Amino acid sequence: MKSSHTGQVQVYVMPPNEGYSEKWSAAIPVQEGEVQLFLCIPDQLARIDGIRIDPPEAAEVKLKRLTLMGE
Repeated sequence: MKSSHTGQVQVYVMPPNEGYSEKWSAAIPVQEGEVQLFLCIPDQLARIDGIRIDPPEAAEVKLKRLTLMGE
């Protein structure tokens, strides 16, 4: 990901039959420029129906790649 501002990225995952909530989110600090983000999905979530990435306030971001890996 490339961010135009330093700040905090909030990443949400959405379990089946639920909406996005703070319960299933993580705040990740990022610096201006290109950064790699890593997020572990809790084991109790065998499936997710969506991912939402909120960039730092007023930042322009470019998501270069998103990889989901499972066992």
